[in-house]
Amino acid sequence: MEGLRCISGTCSLPDVIIKPLEPGVRLWSDPKSWEDKYGVGKLPGEGDEVEIPSGWNMLLDLKETPIFKSLTINGRLSFIQDGTDIHLQSKKIFVRAGEFFIGSETKPFESKATITLHGMQKEETLVLRGTVSAGNKILATTGDVFFYGKKRSLHTRLIAPVYKGFTEILVEPYLDWVKGDQIYLAPTALQHTHSEYRTIVSYVGNKITLDKPLNYYHWGADQSTADKYNGVDMRGEVRLLSRNILVKGDPADSWGGQILVTDIFEDDGSWRKGQLIFDYVQVYNCSQEDTFKAAIRWEGAIGGTSRVSNSAVHGSLAWLASVYKSNNVELTSSTFVGSRAIGVHTDLVRNFKMTNNFVGDVSDRIFSGDMKVDK
Repeated sequence: MEGLRCISGTCSLPDVIIKPLEPGVRLWSDPKSWEDKYGVGKLPGEGDEVEIPSGWNMLLDLKETPIFKSLTINGRLSFIQDGTDIHLQSKKIFVRAGEFFIGSETKPFESKATITLHGMQKEETLVLRGTVSAGNKILATTGDVFFYGKKRSLHTRLIAPVYKGFTEILVEPYLDWVKGDQIYLAPTALQHTHSEYRTIVSYVGNKITLDKPLNYYHWGADQSTADKYNGVDMRGEVRLLSRNILVKGDPADSWGGQILVTDIFEDDGSWRKGQLIFDYVQVYNCSQEDTFKAAIRWEGAIGGTSRVSNSAVHGSLAWLASVYKSNNVELTSSTFVGSRAIGVHTDLVRNFKMTNNFVGDVSDRIFSGDMKVDK
């Protein structure tokens, strides 16, 4: 069940009057930045419907925000780069006519940035024009969302076999992996369900100590098998899931978050073109059970250009990624693991590129007595 949403052709959003971006920046923590919206001495609070108006250049400098009912971005919102870990919380985030930046291509974000999408399955949904069903617990963009995280060592292979009950694995040395990082171990036998997720306790030399024993056997060797098997290295893959930029759904109601990229036409004829760039970003507990709402979904996104690179999407309740009726999307050098029914879905696309990705641990659909299925 979903909340009420508009029928095609009848949606109405408030007009956005586009203004030039102001030359200076507004600090989120400074009440003077919000006087026009909330009055003297006040900041946005718990349950507020927050807007970054067109022309505003807002810099988020709080360690943690309250949980907002919604956050609409028609100006620019950036995360401060001063060593502060930042946690943004909202039930809905809509980048409509604006920009949402964390780091940049030339200066990736170095601290920890977390975006938590809150809400329950039956809560109010985001309304868009046209035929795209946005839904709730969502980060949606018809503007620009560009996140650049800190570069990491993305993956390695087992250099020795490991067995059920082992708490240590041997991998390549000189990775940048540290205590607390989450990793994924791929199956190496005929049993495709033998995926495992663990947290690193320590990494010294080429030895990783895990937070709990392994449940399955995984094959490894000190030399690649590529020369023997037409370029295929059969050793077990170990993929890093952790990134310093994390977008996640809170676990309430077993209802994940979602990220939507789409286009809309405004009443004045303006064409808003959704664009998303994730580089070294982690997406966790997103996608919504028994729906087509993938963790990251492009639907009707035809005018912009998007790329997901060096990222990890995992722990989903349905699909991991979906590109539908959309153009100019690239998925590259990323990990997509832990989904149901479908890992990566594409249909009716143009200029779509998918290279050097790992897709795994896709579970079977679930059929129940009330005919509920994961679509």
